[in-house]
Amino acid sequence: MTQLYDYWQQQLQISKRLPLEITLVEQTSLSDERLTTYQVTYTSLGQVKITGWLIIPANQETYPLVIDYLGYMTQLQNPMEYQSWIDLGIGVLAIDMRGQGGMTPDIMAYVTTQERQLLARGCTTPDDFYLRRLYWDALRLVDVAFSLPQVDQQAVFIHGTSQGGGLAVFVASLTPHPIRYTFANVPSHSNIENRVVTGTGSYREIKQFIEKNPMLLNNVLETLNYFDTQFVAQYLTTPILVSVGVADPICPKEDFYPTYGAITAPKELICYPETGHGGGGQIHLTKILMMCERILGGDLHDGTENSNV
Repeated sequence: MTQLYDYWQQQLQISKRLPLEITLVEQTSLSDERLTTYQVTYTSLGQVKITGWLIIPANQETYPLVIDYLGYMTQLQNPMEYQSWIDLGIGVLAIDMRGQGGMTPDIMAYVTTQERQLLARGCTTPDDFYLRRLYWDALRLVDVAFSLPQVDQQAVFIHGTSQGGGLAVFVASLTPHPIRYTFANVPSHSNIENRVVTGTGSYREIKQFIEKNPMLLNNVLETLNYFDTQFVAQYLTTPILVSVGVADPICPKEDFYPTYGAITAPKELICYPETGHGGGGQIHLTKILMMCERILGGDLHDGTENSNV
C-alpha cells in the first residue's frame, strides 16, 4: 500500500523535526553492582513526555542494546526482570506505553472519539487514532537508542511480545536506523481487520466500538490499514525471528501469516505446539539470548530462511 508507506514517511519527517529532549536520571534504589538503572524520558507526539528505563551492565564503557516493547497494559516493574540480557552484557531500553497504566499518561486530547477503551480512541481517522501515538512513541524510542553515546550502534536489537511484538515488526520495517536483529514474540497488529471481526485480544475494544457505531465501520477499517504490519513488512531489511503459539486465542497465529508472507528479509518462524499466548515462554527467550550471544561473538550469520509452520 503506497498510501500507507507515504503516510508513515511523512510521519517520520514530522517526527524528525521534533526535538527528543532526552533526560536520564539514575535510580539508585534500582541499581546494584551488576546493573545501573536510569529513568529515561523523551518528547513524542503532542509534546507528551514518554517515560521508561535504561538498564545498563555495570563497568562497561560501551554496550549492545535491546529495545524492548511491552505487551498491552503491561508496565515496567523490576529491572531484574531483564537480568538475562544484562548477564550477556546487553543493555535494555524500555518504556511504559502511553496510557497503559505506567509512568506515561495519554494526555493529548482526541478530536474525534474519546472512548473509555484505549484502543478505540480516535479510531475513525489515522491522525487521531491511539495507535498513531503508540507507533510514534515506539519509532522515536529507536531514535533515543541511537542518540545514547555509549550504545554500540552496530549491535542494537529490537524485541517485543504481543503488542510489543507487533510494534517490533512495524518499527523494524520503517526505522531508518540499522537494526542488527528483530525478535517478535506472539505479535499483534497483523491482519487487523480480521482481528476486529473476530474480536481477539485488545481489538475486541474496536469491535465493540463498531457495534455501537455501525455507521462508522468503513472509516474505522480504512484507518486500521495504516497500522497493519502486513502492509509494511515488505520494507523490513533486518533479519527477524518470530514465535507464535499454535493455540493462541489473543493473537492467533493465522493472523500473523499475512505479515510473515510479506517479509523478504531473512526470517524464521517458530510455532510452539499446544501453547497459547505465552508462546515459547522461557524456552524461546533462552533461544533468543543464545542467538544474540552468537551474533555478538561473530559465530552466527544474520538471518535464516527456516520455518516450522
